[in-house]
Amino acid sequence: LLYRSPVVPMEVLISFLSQMLDSAMVSGVPSLVLGDFNENILRNSESRLVSLMSSYGYTQLVKSPTTPQGTAIDHVYYTHPSDSVTVSVQDTYYSDHDSVHCCLPFE
Repeated sequence: LLYRSPVVPMEVLISFLSQMLDSAMVSGVPSLVLGDFNENILRNSESRLVSLMSSYGYTQLVKSPTTPQGTAIDHVYYTHPSDSVTVSVQDTYYSDHDSVHCCLPFE
């Protein structure tokens, strides 16, 4: 679970994530990376962040806005998109972010 403040350059996050994913890669084990990345993937779907995550085998699952302003800055990346994972976004009253729900199958 990650948070990137808007004042932190994207290059810093990219470097951190690369190091983290290099050291945490376990073949065949499904994993999630999620949080507030302050990168609007609806406006910039070919961002360096999405490209990086894709290069490690992660798929972005959020497909709709996650804020009342219409941006999708809250991301959910998953390594096994063929699993029946569902992600939904629901309005919240007291926050500047909507609630992002992620349901994973358990065997």
